[in-house]
Amino acid sequence: KSLFKVLKYFRACKFESLKAFIRKINRPPSRTSKGRRVIDYEKIYQLTERQVMAGETEFLYSTELNPVIL
Repeated sequence: KSLFKVLKYFRACKFESLKAFIRKINRPPSRTSKGRRVIDYEKIYQLTERQVMAGETEFLYSTELNPVIL
């Protein structure tokens, strides 16, 4: 934990017991991060190639869909 977070918890728990303070410091996070998304260019290429080979090329002329973001 950062020193700022410990200070924040200390101020919030200054009238509570030491056990409550330690419990709040060591509690698990309420949300988790999925992290930075990596674009799978190989998957995009295979999908585009499959659509072109199947004759489904209308999406290439459309301005509504961004094929990079799946």
